[in-house]
Amino acid sequence: MSVSTATRTTSARSASPPNWQPALTVLATGIPAFLLSRVIWPDAPGAATPPIAVLPIFIAVSALESLLFGAGVAFVIFGRRWLSINPSKLATAAFVCIAWSLLSWWPHDNFHRVTHDWYSLAAIEVGFHVTLIVSIVVIAAYVLRTLRTTGVQE
Repeated sequence: MSVSTATRTTSARSASPPNWQPALTVLATGIPAFLLSRVIWPDAPGAATPPIAVLPIFIAVSALESLLFGAGVAFVIFGRRWLSINPSKLATAAFVCIAWSLLSWWPHDNFHRVTHDWYSLAAIEVGFHVTLIVSIVVIAAYVLRTLRTTGVQE
């Protein structure tokens, strides 16, 4: 590792926020996301509701997706500084892809819940599923390149 890389790494790490700030960001955005889900995406009149026995599962998944959305917001706010360590196009693309992978589940699941036609479902498939697949490929490429350049042997 070169001296300049070590210096940049140290300065980026020393500028890390206290652990409570990202955690507070996760909660401050995740909890309102959970509470606003049915306000932003109201159920259609007469929409089917799950049986009471499985309703807690859907509520737990919704809460998890909302907190993951909050983690995405925290990642975007507090993770940007790590791009100064590696400002390459691939690192930037990986950052965007990780952010999308964290942020997208909350709207994705809610759109699924309120979508009742095939055209909208196709739009969800392309808008969320395909972009998440592309994101995983970009993240994998970034990880493999990083491992290769840091000397990790196969």
